[in-house]
Amino acid sequence: MFFGKKYKVKLLGRSGMIYTEGGRSLSLVSEMLVDGDYDMVIHLSRASRWEDGTPLSDEDKAQIKSNIIKELKTSRIDWS
Repeated sequence: MFFGKKYKVKLLGRSGMIYTEGGRSLSLVSEMLVDGDYDMVIHLSRASRWEDGTPLSDEDKAQIKSNIIKELKTSRIDWS
């Protein structure tokens, strides 16, 4: 459920996630880390299109990153 939010982040185990917003979805490659400054690496730079084929703008990527960071912080996962 979205619980008042306009987006959803679904983790797919230790690698991968699905970001959903406004009826569109985006599959992202991610990896949980054992060591380092962060708990997870997300390869957002590899994403270029929504699942429906619509291109991702730089503004889309910035908003997606911001939303994912907020969502992961609720699970105590750090990603910058």
